[in-house]
Amino acid sequence: MKITAILLLLLVLFSSNALGDTAVYKDEFIGHADAVNSVAFSADGKLLASGSWDKTVQLWEVKTGEQRWLLTGHAASVISVAFSPEDKTLASGSADKTVRLWNTAKGTAKQMLIGHTDVVTSVTFSRDGKTLASGSVDKTIRLWDAKTGEHKRTFTGHTEAVYSVAFNREYKVLASGSADKTVRLWEADTGELIQTLSGHTEAVQSVAFDRDGKVLASGGSDKIVWLWDTKTWQPKGRIIGHTDYVTSVAFSPKANVLASGCVDKTVQLWDAKTGGHKQRLTGHGEWVTSVAFDPDGNVLASGGADGTVLLWRMITE
Repeated sequence: MKITAILLLLLVLFSSNALGDTAVYKDEFIGHADAVNSVAFSADGKLLASGSWDKTVQLWEVKTGEQRWLLTGHAASVISVAFSPEDKTLASGSADKTVRLWNTAKGTAKQMLIGHTDVVTSVTFSRDGKTLASGSVDKTIRLWDAKTGEHKRTFTGHTEAVYSVAFNREYKVLASGSADKTVRLWEADTGELIQTLSGHTEAVQSVAFDRDGKVLASGGSDKIVWLWDTKTWQPKGRIIGHTDYVTSVAFSPKANVLASGCVDKTVQLWDAKTGGHKQRLTGHGEWVTSVAFDPDGNVLASGGADGTVLLWRMITE
């Protein structure tokens, strides 16, 4: 483990080509028997959840790297995981077409949400924790009451699979990325379509709002990350640098940093305002499936098809 850590640290240091906010290898969580599809931090930053092709969700103690809970029950691979804002509930979306809710304190199942007719690709909670959104290969987005599990409404309009969903800070807008090459913005309360963003030439794999809700990022199979102004819904710029599909994008809540994960096995760090390249992180043996920052922006997690979760410590120079 020490040799691996040293090698990864050297790789990161030699791949850095910019000053400012950078990252160094911190830790590695090994436990899944197959690819890790999704990673998410709890709101207090103490736990990290990972969902995998091995059909399980694992909850890790961030400080020690020890496994807190192994959650089993899904009949197929777990594609997406998300903590509720108060950290009492974890949601997981699966290829078994269901969303499951888990008690994070006890490591037990709370509820199973049934309604999607195909793979559930993405789950996310509203900031107040009252609503859960799920996107699916069935081309729809469903909103659920996070407490009761009751279905609230369904958004339709995408012509292909929905791969990613994200609420803005105020819970007024829901963004969705799809295999139909578009990003769509919806009124969260009514399901009314606000805007359709076109620019990607292939499937949109991931969408994320920045901490202030002023910028939306979208990463696609076209190897490009687009930045969109949320006031005008006009493009602010394109980020080009990956050599394969961009699988995941995430903004740091503290610094002006955007992280992107890719099939090219790298995590890239970018200046969220200018789109300038900050750093290239290498260490995964297979493609990077998911990236997520902790609530303080001090740690970045990346999940990989190699079955590992890597943690990177963010440094401001």
